[in-house]
Amino acid sequence: MKNILLFIKLYKVFFREHLFMLIFLTFLVILFVFVSSLNPYLFGILIDMMAKQQFDSFQNVLILYVGLNLLILLIGIIKERTSSIFSYKVSSQIKEKIHKKIMYMKCASHEKYSTGELMQRLQNDSSSIVTFYIDVSTSILSIVFNFAVSIYFIIGISPINAILSLVNIPLIFILNKLFRKRIAAVVKNQNKNNDERMSILHESIDNYKHVKIFCFEKEKADIYRKNLNSGLEILIKNLNITNAMGTIKGIIDAIISYGLFYIFALLIFRGVLTIGQMVSYNMYVTRLYDAIAKMSSMNINFISVRISLERIEQIESELSELTCCGEIDIVSDVQNKAFISSICFNKLFFSYSDNEPILRKISFSIDKKGFYSIVGVNGSGKSTLLALLMKLYDIDDDSIYINSIDINMISIRFIRKEIVYVSKDVYIINGSIKENLLINNPDISPFELDECCKKVGLYEDIVALEEGFNTLLGINGIQLSSGQKQKLNFARALLKKGSLYILDEATSDLDGVAEQDFIRMIRELSNNYIVILIAHRISSVIHSDEIIVLNNGSISGIGNHISLMQENEIYQDMFYGSLNIT
Repeated sequence: MKNILLFIKLYKVFFREHLFMLIFLTFLVILFVFVSSLNPYLFGILIDMMAKQQFDSFQNVLILYVGLNLLILLIGIIKERTSSIFSYKVSSQIKEKIHKKIMYMKCASHEKYSTGELMQRLQNDSSSIVTFYIDVSTSILSIVFNFAVSIYFIIGISPINAILSLVNIPLIFILNKLFRKRIAAVVKNQNKNNDERMSILHESIDNYKHVKIFCFEKEKADIYRKNLNSGLEILIKNLNITNAMGTIKGIIDAIISYGLFYIFALLIFRGVLTIGQMVSYNMYVTRLYDAIAKMSSMNINFISVRISLERIEQIESELSELTCCGEIDIVSDVQNKAFISSICFNKLFFSYSDNEPILRKISFSIDKKGFYSIVGVNGSGKSTLLALLMKLYDIDDDSIYINSIDINMISIRFIRKEIVYVSKDVYIINGSIKENLLINNPDISPFELDECCKKVGLYEDIVALEEGFNTLLGINGIQLSSGQKQKLNFARALLKKGSLYILDEATSDLDGVAEQDFIRMIRELSNNYIVILIAHRISSVIHSDEIIVLNNGSISGIGNHISLMQENEIYQDMFYGSLNIT
């Protein structure tokens, strides 16, 4: 009953819109089974005709037999082609749906999963569900048809042998029932092991340079080997179960087969049956057992598919930034202004899950254009503070305001359209320089693109390349230096044309001259917009209109460089530390 309910659930969730294709494929399967079911009958007749030397009739039946097999071949090709295309289409739609869910999943939910785990659920779990459902939905009628036709013919040929043959059926299902829980446990362990393997590979290959720098090759190889060894242990457990089931089933089949062979010999010796009838019987019994084996296999596969569905449903149940109607969050009147003119933090508390608070009683306001900086030692909460402003994480109370409106009432779309976020880790797509520059604003004119690149000091580097702006950057922008990546990042930010700029350690990979040029551009930009810079280098922030000093999640001081140097010890320590003065 559970399997039937699962089958219905899969249809409602994934296959309802593909009903016509499912019916057509089922029709092909039934046609294939019906035509192929005539094969054993004709083959048995041919054997008897050869034994009786009925050559003229033999030729006619042989032509019919060859034509039948050609028809079976043709229907089989059409069936497999249709099944493959149908399976790919449905699987792609499911993967697209899951991928979209992952992309819009809230950060707090996203961080519960490793990259490998998400990839496994996206790729393998979705494919296994589709393959299984199509197999079951198209096979169930063919199994019933094969079962009925085979029983009809074997009873018609030899009722005594038919009884012995049918004894095998309940024994197979009892066997499956006995091993069901063990199989489910193995499947769960296999999925967990595969998730870990994907994560290990993703971390090792994506960060291969860091692995080399830290001489971590052996450690990574050992971790991967341990995972493979664990996979081998799980495989052996799986083989132990399947071998045990296969051995028991093989013994039962052997006993029944020997009994059938002995009874057939007696009946043939007595002239009750012919050799052709025995051959036909054996072929129909084989089809019967194939149908039973298929049912048994589907019963076992239900366990694996149920687990895959649970894993996908877990992803589907995670909190999303999308509402049920497909729009992002709540719409607010602030969108009519299309410009961020002020932000306010009012006694902000924040922690990840139930851990120790990262931010405590953060209160400050920015109510005019200008150059603002946030400084503090590592772990003081700087990046977290601005991540909340970007609505990457949720806050429960009304402790952040934009244009005097509670941030919880403002749409995510507006926030991320108007706030330009420039991080230390430059996001590079595997495309051309031009494609990377125009991610946020594809309608920029070639003139604006050139002028912006000149402004950040990247234009000469680009035109010096053979393909210019069409140069492919490769994965993670391997064609560019770290400084060039930062310049590209800043150029992309300028091209986005937002109304509030957040620069998170954006000067860290620039040399002294490039950093000063960058600061001049920031000050120029701050004449028209709010610009917030997070930095460790005090040299980057000394010209700020206002500096917020964070320490252990709280505000230690607010002021300009001169006032903080006079009044704030933490800022003084950072300043002298940057100069290597003790």
